Amino acid sequence: TNVIGELPRLRSLRRNDRALVDILEEGTTVLSESFKSLRANLEIRIAAEQPRAIAVSSYQMGEGKTSVAAGVGWALASVGHTVIAIDADLRRPALHHRLGGTMGRGLADLAGHDINELLRPTVARGLRFLPAGLPDRSPADVVAVNLPSAIDKARLEASVVIVDAPPLEMVAETRQVISTAGHVILVVDAGSVNLPELANAVAELREQGAELLGVVINRVRRRWWTRSYDYYSFASNTQGLGD
Repeated sequence: TNVIGELPRLRSLRRNDRALVDILEEGTTVLSESFKSLRANLEIRIAAEQPRAIAVSSYQMGEGKTSVAAGVGWALASVGHTVIAIDADLRRPALHHRLGGTMGRGLADLAGHDINELLRPTVARGLRFLPAGLPDRSPADVVAVNLPSAIDKARLEASVVIVDAPPLEMVAETRQVISTAGHVILVVDAGSVNLPELANAVAELREQGAELLGVVINRVRRRWWTRSYDYYSFASNTQGLGD
């Protein structure tokens, strides 16, 4: 499995109520440079794969996949891509927090609306997002009915579509989200990653017919960071998982 990026564990972010995109916009930081490095690797895959949309998921809850979705969107927009991020985690929507917005009409309310009526701007030029909205039926039904149309409409407005997906182990609609997007980034927490679980997650993604663009290792400890934590050694330990 290709590891396409690593992100530092920064305790200050846990204490900070500001939106992630606001912090990234401030300038050069370890975190912003990490997202730029991730973007450079991802752009190679985007050019080769031409994804319809890119889902961002994790094996379990709390590994940071929403922050990665927001940060990837910011990093791509910062070099001229037009990006729309869609919050498809309807049970625990949080993308609006990371992107400096508020909850309101969104994916759940798409029927009968022009997507431009529902898209929200961010402080990052070229980056907009579609909130989850407030579903009046089961999240699985909303995803099945609204997400394909949302992605189709977003592709007419943006060069890259990012979809914040639910965790793999948690909810029924994750399979639908990922298969609709077609391509996926898998986020794992450096402090809790379990290689057998990672192998199972990759196998599950393949069963869903998704193309895995790569793995992002989140919350790498500073002592590893300062000595250039070798994620290639991690990749070599997971070669049995395939490409």
